[in-house]
Amino acid sequence: MEATAYETRLAGLLAARRMLGLESTDVDDGLPVVSQPAHAAAPPTRRLSAAATGRLSWVLVLMVEAEPQRTCTLHAMQLLCDVPGLLDAWPVAGRGARLHRAARARFTGSRDDELRSHGLELIALSAPKAGADAEGSGGAAGPAAGVGDAAGAGVAARGEGQWAARLAEASAADQPVPLRLATTRAIGSSAALRASAGPASMAEASGGRRDGVGLWLIALALLEDDDDEVRGMIIKYFDTVPTANAICLLKSGYLFVAAEFGNHHLYEIAKLGENDDEPS
Repeated sequence: MEATAYETRLAGLLAARRMLGLESTDVDDGLPVVSQPAHAAAPPTRRLSAAATGRLSWVLVLMVEAEPQRTCTLHAMQLLCDVPGLLDAWPVAGRGARLHRAARARFTGSRDDELRSHGLELIALSAPKAGADAEGSGGAAGPAAGVGDAAGAGVAARGEGQWAARLAEASAADQPVPLRLATTRAIGSSAALRASAGPASMAEASGGRRDGVGLWLIALALLEDDDDEVRGMIIKYFDTVPTANAICLLKSGYLFVAAEFGNHHLYEIAKLGENDDEPS
């Protein structure tokens, strides 16, 4: 992955993906598909050691920062999106902030829709670690905790209150579908949206800032997107029930909610939603 030839780097990224137990990705390699002979039995897959995993995470961050070849950059970003815990395997101070800066540069400095989509998702995924790095370094821990929890991005750790505006721009109807899908995943990475049931509670969780409410309004707007996949992705984050005295899950696939206030509710479970990449 640190070789001069990009074909070698790409082969290393694909091998790392297999060693991490991940399925092949739909990243556009820009290369013709070559059919492979069928094997009677799949060859054993080698697993990465803890040291190798740490080294891999370091190399991936470096590739997000400065990899000149588009295909390798996309595969590196996809790996970090698919395995967010890779960043924890890199025992270097400031790792979250470094990835956060690199992802933001890819998002703001590129016109490539796929690079911007992956960059947007990595901004959200790296935000909590970027905020932790700011606290650990004695930086602006207070502002980072407030907006970082609400908007899901560490940009606020450096005084930038533009995260909600960037998400609103990326979620607009005239933006390509991959970028709008990345917006839904970025919103889903926000602790405030997952923990709250409405704009009021989100505003409280964000310390009274507008970022939480703005994030909620963007999510509501995405519910009216003209693409089924975008709507199906964002609706997962609105999965909530009224305040209840008791909840009973029946083997027949129904959920009964004895509401504390108002009428009781009976829901039928259509899908378990075990795959985060699929609409629930």
